Amino acid sequence: MTEGRLMRWSRRWPPERVVPLSFPIIGIFIVVLFVNIITPSQQPLDQPPTAPSSTLERSDAIKAAFDFAWDGYYKLAFPHDELKPVSNTPGTSRNDWGATAVDALGTAVLMDKKNIINIVLEHVAQTDFTHTNTSISVFESTIRYIGGLLSAYELLSGPFQRSVPAGFNLNILLEKAVNLADLLSKAFGEGKNLPSGMLDPKTLQGNGENSLAGAGSLVLEWTILSNLVGNSTYANLTQLAQSFLMNPTPKKAESFPGLVPTEIDIASGSFLKGTVTWGGSADSFYEYLLKMFVYDPKSFGLYRDRWVQAADSTIRYLASSPKKFPNITFIGRYGQNGFIPESGHMECFAGGNFILGGTVLNETRYTEFGLRLIDGCHHTYASTKTGIGPEQFKWEPNQCQQQQVAPTWSCDGPQNPEDQAMNNASGIWITEPSYNLRPETLESYYYAYRLTKDQKYRDWAWDAWLAIDKGTRLENGYSYLRNVNVPDDQRWYGDNQESFLFSETFKYLFLIFDDGDGEWHVSGTGTNKWVYNTEAHPLRTKKFYERLTK
Repeated sequence: MTEGRLMRWSRRWPPERVVPLSFPIIGIFIVVLFVNIITPSQQPLDQPPTAPSSTLERSDAIKAAFDFAWDGYYKLAFPHDELKPVSNTPGTSRNDWGATAVDALGTAVLMDKKNIINIVLEHVAQTDFTHTNTSISVFESTIRYIGGLLSAYELLSGPFQRSVPAGFNLNILLEKAVNLADLLSKAFGEGKNLPSGMLDPKTLQGNGENSLAGAGSLVLEWTILSNLVGNSTYANLTQLAQSFLMNPTPKKAESFPGLVPTEIDIASGSFLKGTVTWGGSADSFYEYLLKMFVYDPKSFGLYRDRWVQAADSTIRYLASSPKKFPNITFIGRYGQNGFIPESGHMECFAGGNFILGGTVLNETRYTEFGLRLIDGCHHTYASTKTGIGPEQFKWEPNQCQQQQVAPTWSCDGPQNPEDQAMNNASGIWITEPSYNLRPETLESYYYAYRLTKDQKYRDWAWDAWLAIDKGTRLENGYSYLRNVNVPDDQRWYGDNQESFLFSETFKYLFLIFDDGDGEWHVSGTGTNKWVYNTEAHPLRTKKFYERLTK
């Protein structure tokens, strides 16, 4: 799962270029100059991989793509946070601690990339995770850095001990995670039950604001950190915060059993007005309710119960189908005035989460609903000109009046001719056309394949990868698309390659094409030895860890 939506932009980029007939030479010169200024490093490399016939060949193609992206980052941006692949410059969006390097480490371990492992471990050992000049996101630092460090420790001290460089002390990974957690703990503040979302780097004071996901998606990493280092402080802080979120005040803030708004008052622990959603600002809160139970069923039965409430309410109140495609299912949203028939790429993780819940709890209604959601997300990919699903989309609900659609959302469908055409063809229309290298649909394909072993999910993942590689690959890396629903010659790129490309997108692609049955894989029967955090960093379950360390 990843952070919220990007800024909006025109769906009709580039604009029509008009060259005055009275000045043909000047006009041509202007067009050529314009193209040369904005596109030399943006020219897509329209050479997607050939279609391998075997799973091994597909797996090798994913590893080659990982190498390509890493090489560009290492050459042009390491040890900074990410590569800006249009300008070919480094980015420092995550406090300049090397987010891409840390996020890539676990994937490199699974892929047996020893050279990359050595580089990143040396980088981690030399990095001061307590010093930065920019504001610190508690959520992002937890899921990317702490999650990445803990996962690397778990993998390299467990099934991949052979990949540890000679003389390297793995405890360094835990020490760095502790240093960062000690810094982030300042966000809780004295007398406050919930953490601020951001920390000032100079004063170490919180900003006094946070979201449901921001406050409620720390508990997995911090609990595991406590168990690994023998210090309950981190678990206590985040579990106390979680208890407030699981017992909402005022009670009427709970729109439906288990479903709460995204906005909270961190001083009082009360919920404010906001949207109920499985998308941005909420997603990983629901994800972690279930995954805490997967991590330690004996201690977190209440988390399971709360997830079951949320899951049942979602099926009953938020599930919706387009009028023109009643066999397709999406998760909508709920606002102050009613149901909102809108969803997005971030919600596409939910299919995998429902499958995980169904296998762990032995409840087929959850696995069946998860598979329906995955069909819906695949439908969004199949509905665009690039073959990539959009950031946000709407639909005309099949039961519009019965679902009490919010007054600001018409039951009459889209008014724009372009949107009407897409709605007629696919039952959806796009409200935010970007693609930010997101993994959620691929993540759910992986869970579906592990459950069913149905080859179609591998084929869907490969089709998605071919589209992503064709649509986002530039000279030195991958960049987010500004519009997934324009012809190839009108592609326009943002200048960013998110670190989660390495931790999530490449990892889930690699895992779905892995014919092995390593202990780190998600179990199709619910007997999981590892659980994946929302940045796709695998972490050992408590029972499995304790059995190994006795």
